[in-house]
Amino acid sequence: LGVGDRVGVLGALNGSRIVATRVEVTRDDDDDDDDDRDGDDDPDARFPEIEGRVSGLTGTCPDITFTVRGMIVRANSATRYQGGACAQVQDDVPVEVKGQRQRDGSLLAVRVEIED
Repeated sequence: LGVGDRVGVLGALNGSRIVATRVEVTRDDDDDDDDDRDGDDDPDARFPEIEGRVSGLTGTCPDITFTVRGMIVRANSATRYQGGACAQVQDDVPVEVKGQRQRDGSLLAVRVEIED
């Protein structure tokens, strides 16, 4: 890793740390702006991501809380959904969540993708 490298990390919360299970590094070695994973096609690329199965679902849409791989995820009226709607987020459903890390260690979901 180097200064200026763009990374994507997939992991799970273990206490107060995230244990990475996958790290992808993209280096911009030139100035031609044609990097394969420069994030231009994903407006949420700057947010941390976690994927796994939903458990412990509580609340009612749009204000729901659930756990994915040990991390508490909170969704609200600003959360966007792909592959379905808020009501389709149920226990044991596989999801990919991008969100903002909160002071309490939870993830405030910016986007929830419901996977097949």
